[in-house]
Amino acid sequence: MGDDVEGYTVFDTVLDAAARAKLMDLVAGRAATGPQLDQSAADPSYRQGVVHWIHPGPDLDWLFEPIRRLAHDANAKWGFDAEDVEEGLQLTTYSPGPVGFDWHIDIGTSDIARRRKLTVVVEIGTSSVATGGGVDLMRSRDPEPIRLEPGQALVFPAFILHRAVPPVTGERTSLVAWLSGPPLR
Repeated sequence: MGDDVEGYTVFDTVLDAAARAKLMDLVAGRAATGPQLDQSAADPSYRQGVVHWIHPGPDLDWLFEPIRRLAHDANAKWGFDAEDVEEGLQLTTYSPGPVGFDWHIDIGTSDIARRRKLTVVVEIGTSSVATGGGVDLMRSRDPEPIRLEPGQALVFPAFILHRAVPPVTGERTSLVAWLSGPPLR
C-alpha cells in the first residue's frame, strides 16, 4: 500500500522511467484531442493543456495493469465497489499559464462518468526546466497541494474537489485514470 493520508493515497514508482518514456513515445506524433468536457470547450479559462486519450488494448497491458493494481489496492481502503478502468487514460501536458484544469470533480452525468469511483493521477514528468505544478485537493476549507515526483501516483475518491495546477516554468505531464463501478447510491 502507498503512503496513506486520510482521504487520499500516494504510491511510489507506479511507472518507472522506461515505462514513462515508452508512454511519451506512444503519443509522439499523434494529434491531440480535446478534453471532451463541456465547460472547457465553452470556456478555455477553465482548462488549458494538450490532451491525448489512450484506450485499452492487449499491447498496452504494460500501462494499464500497474494502474489497475494500485487502484484496487487503494479501493480496499475505501470499499467503493470499484471494479476496473473502463475508459481511456487521459495524458495531459500543461504549460505555464493562469489555469491548468480549474476546480472540478470527476463524477459526471454521462453514463461512464457517473460510474467513476477513484481518480488516479500518475506524474509522468516535467521538462528539465519545469518548476511548480501539481494537484490541489479541496478536502476541507483550504486547498491542499500535492506535489508528486515522476512515476508517483495519487489516488483519491472521484467526488473530491480538485484542480490541476500548471507549472510556473517548463511543462508538466500527467496521466489520469478512473476506476469505475456501479454508481454511488
